Amino acid sequence: MLFRSRRTFAVTDLLPLMAESSERSSGQGRDEQPDHGIRPAFRGTMAHRLFEVWNFASQELPDIESLVLRECPDLRIREPLVTELKDIAERFEKTPLRAILAQQSDLQREMDFMLRVDDVLIQGVIDLLGADGLIVDYKTGQRTPGEHAKYEQQIRLYAAAVRQLLGMVPEKAYLCYLDCRNEEEITCPVDVSPEKI
Repeated sequence: MLFRSRRTFAVTDLLPLMAESSERSSGQGRDEQPDHGIRPAFRGTMAHRLFEVWNFASQELPDIESLVLRECPDLRIREPLVTELKDIAERFEKTPLRAILAQQSDLQREMDFMLRVDDVLIQGVIDLLGADGLIVDYKTGQRTPGEHAKYEQQIRLYAAAVRQLLGMVPEKAYLCYLDCRNEEEITCPVDVSPEKI
């Protein structure tokens, strides 16, 4: 029986190998807010769902109560989860990136892709992609230099995928840290040349 080495990798599998630091955030640094029993992974999933359903062209915030009612089966954490998601939405509402997204048309959310680099396939999901190639990636947890370096590499992979699959070179990309008390958007210069991947 022949065994082949693995040839398909998720972006999240590659990031620790690509970054210069092995530092991990594991969700700490949310301004020391209590977690109310909400698992960080589930909280992150729900934050992403919030941004997946958000109509940025509207002046209204998404209906967070209905979102949580639909997607959170645990009755004990619904109320604190609604509060946390509202805090995230209200912080984001005041950011320059929110105004940029309100002007974008044809936003694609949670866009799956597979990128071929030599004989390896890299699969991932872009949180938000604008018609002009604008890339937005949402992050929960603390912004640290090591994590940020990994996330910049992630953005470069996304940009390479957009170039290879859609034939356009993204001019702007944002890492949006949703848990910073002072909302922080990071504009990442996007270099999609093969030697940078």
